[in-house]
Amino acid sequence: MNPMPINIDEISNIDYETLKKIREKYENQVDEVPVEYTSTLGPIEISKVYSNEDLKTKTVLVKQLDDAYESKFDVMYYRRYIFRKENGQWKISEVIPAAIMGYGSGEYEYSMSTETELALFDEYNGEKVEYNTVLRIEDIDKRN
Repeated sequence: MNPMPINIDEISNIDYETLKKIREKYENQVDEVPVEYTSTLGPIEISKVYSNEDLKTKTVLVKQLDDAYESKFDVMYYRRYIFRKENGQWKISEVIPAAIMGYGSGEYEYSMSTETELALFDEYNGEKVEYNTVLRIEDIDKRN
């Protein structure tokens, strides 16, 4: 059974207690969503460390596929972590996120980011980014 669509008239100009009851109504529907309509997060892929001597920064890139029940809804999540040295220690100074919807299905590639932003995750100073470390959730579970 698919969840009921939210009726905008139900939530417009209402008091907090009524809104709380409506939220509970929709939250209870989550259990009714069939497993085949859910998504699965894939392994986390982590790049090698890239250095920029001119800017005195180091960069690590991370990506993770959210594999949806239908490939046109797949999303590839990216993060670019930029580190700067402070008091002798490398600290994250900036995080740049991006996401591509429909990733990998060819005909469906809807991006929530511009091509310029996405290029930040494919290349670093003209070099193709190497995602050489793979972290799987099931491997983490085995360690504990």
